[in-house]
Amino acid sequence: MRILPGLLLAVTPLPCLAEGAVQIWDCHAKALCPDVAGQPDKCGKIESVPHSFEIAPLKTDAEGQGGYRVTHNGMSATGEGQSFTGPFEWTDDTGARDTLRAELRPDNALLFELLHAAADGSAPTTRTILDCEVTQ
Repeated sequence: MRILPGLLLAVTPLPCLAEGAVQIWDCHAKALCPDVAGQPDKCGKIESVPHSFEIAPLKTDAEGQGGYRVTHNGMSATGEGQSFTGPFEWTDDTGARDTLRAELRPDNALLFELLHAAADGSAPTTRTILDCEVTQ
């Protein structure tokens, strides 16, 4: 998984990764997996739904690990990031736990996904497969 930050560096404009820079991710959902372990090609295709993310570092170390403000479709929450390129985790205003991450697949394709876990555990964690462009 250490390859992933390097790969993201290669595909992300450099100003986006500057220390303290706010990142804007414009995404569209393309599939919904009813469980986290589901393979992306076996997930149900869905109508493209826009997802916008603004990721602003609050207090991070040199590698970007630390606190972030994540705004997802206009709703803001404080969360944590493991690096400047994620994954990013936060709890929304309903208490649900969300994770935005990019994963390098065996075919070297970059897979963006949003994990959503209900606060009360009443439903399994869902995984939304996204097409994303980092625009800032």
